[in-house]
Amino acid sequence: MEDNKLRKKGISGIGFRYSIFAILVVAIQMGLSTAIHLFATNLTDRQNSFLSFLLIIISMDVIGFPFVFLLHKKLEKVHIEKTKLGFWKYVSGIFICAGFCGVGSIIGAVLNALFTVPFGGQMNDTTIVTLMMDSNPLIRILTVAILAPIFEELIFRKVLVDHLAKYGKVVAIVASGLMFGMFHGNFAQCFFASFLGFFFAYVYLKTGNILYTIGYHMIINFTTSVFTMFFTTRFLAVYTEENMNALSAGSVDAVAIILPPMLMYIAWMGFLGLCALAGIVLFFINLKKFKVNEEEGALTKGQSIKAVITNPGMIVFFVICAGLFLQSYLPGIVNFFIK
Repeated sequence: MEDNKLRKKGISGIGFRYSIFAILVVAIQMGLSTAIHLFATNLTDRQNSFLSFLLIIISMDVIGFPFVFLLHKKLEKVHIEKTKLGFWKYVSGIFICAGFCGVGSIIGAVLNALFTVPFGGQMNDTTIVTLMMDSNPLIRILTVAILAPIFEELIFRKVLVDHLAKYGKVVAIVASGLMFGMFHGNFAQCFFASFLGFFFAYVYLKTGNILYTIGYHMIINFTTSVFTMFFTTRFLAVYTEENMNALSAGSVDAVAIILPPMLMYIAWMGFLGLCALAGIVLFFINLKKFKVNEEEGALTKGQSIKAVITNPGMIVFFVICAGLFLQSYLPGIVNFFIK
């Protein structure tokens, strides 16, 4: 194990590389978005959504991943031995992921509300929610359920963990989770993404097989981008002021219109809640089994966290991500006080 100074320098170097990657991705998205809206006016919500997903694909998948891969190509990396996870362990992992999503979503929703509702916004005021609601289902599935899990796992697990594991497995897990969560740029997604990032990094370190985490990621994103969006949009389509007024007036037709999609939505959210509860229980039952075998002389958990968040490279990355948070919330806050 390298001494602390070399370890800190190595982690910082990776942090700087990911900072360059983050700047590139954001610059591409902002630059292309600005150019599109300068030359293509009067776009519909569906067209805006399509172009936004296209920008994500171009910036993250087409340019971002090859760029971050090349930045790390000449660096020494750890070879993680491949082992099988087993079918039932993998299924248990799906429920544990649901638990992390549930807990993280609640924390994120509370903080997201604190930065939106007092300033005239709504709890679901995030760019990703708008994109999901206005998007073509096929484009949404391609981008969110297929491409995002593949390339995000390659970027924030395969490349990152392979190059950080030599400084300590806990270092790799902490960095992978925090960087993945912060890069989402909003409170609504930050916490559950971080929790999943910790878990995915752990699974990858234990198995050496990135296909396992890609599979988990696809299951989660497919659930949200297909089923949750289906039931949510069906419910919101009938949850209108006109229908609610008719319902209040005792209209039987309004009941027939509103009740079925509302019950389906409630049933689906209840099912997700039960999955999350089962995942939380499974997590605590197996908590003692979540161990990483570090080399002799490795950092403690506290030292690992400090090593990740107190070096210049990682600080720069987190500052860039903080800028994404400001981009998400500051305009709404400023507009509230200007009015």
